[in-house]
Amino acid sequence: NTDGSYNFTLKGPIDHALGSDELTLNFPIIATDFDGDTVTEIIPVTIVDDVPTITAVDALNVDEDDLSGVGSDPGGDLFVE
Repeated sequence: NTDGSYNFTLKGPIDHALGSDELTLNFPIIATDFDGDTVTEIIPVTIVDDVPTITAVDALNVDEDDLSGVGSDPGGDLFVE
């Protein structure tokens, strides 16, 4: 951009070493002024692979009285070896 900022949009997956969640790409930039003077710089862009995250889950209560008796042994007389 004219103000010196830049945008980088990752359009798809990039191969990287297994177990590595970061990859740095170096982009060479050549700037030329009005009378032909040039300067070369490298802009490093570090890509961080999306790491799985888990968010807090609301507590869940189960009341066994609400469970169906199907497949259970309510009398407690079934014995399996």
